[in-house]
Formats: sequence, structure tokens, C-alpha cells
Amino acid sequence: MKLISLFAALVQGENSRFKYKVAILGAVIASTVCAVVALAGSALLGKYRISLVAALPSDEESRFHIMRRLLPLSLLRRRS
Repeated sequence: MKLISLFAALVQGENSRFKYKVAILGAVIASTVCAVVALAGSALLGKYRISLVAALPSDEESRFHIMRRLLPLSLLRRRS
């Protein structure tokens, strides 16, 4: 959230086309950083043969809530 004020100060007084370009560039850079971190993390987990489940908390309820955010809900329905 601190970056919003930085963005506002950076583009103050500029035309809307420049603001749009800066916003798109920021989104592209942020997406690229996220993708690189995800790929590097995946590669490291694979290199050391660590499963995603092993990297999650051991508490089943906590693990369920984290996996719920990562996978579609239909894959995580609890069986009765």
C-alpha cells in the first residue's frame, strides 16, 4: 500500500497516457518478479525433493486452509 503514494507522487501532473504506461509497466514488473520467485521456489523444492505438503504446516487444519487458497475448492472437498 505504501507504493500507491509513491506512484501518485511520481505521476503527479503527468498526462493520463503516461500514468497508464507507468501502471502497466509496474504490473508487468511485479508479475515477472512473482513468476521468477515461484519458478525458483519450485526448482529448489524439486532439487531437494521436498513436496509441497512437507513444506506446509503439520497441523491438518492449517494445511487445509493454505491448500484451499492454492487449489480449486472441488479438489479439496472433505470426504465424510
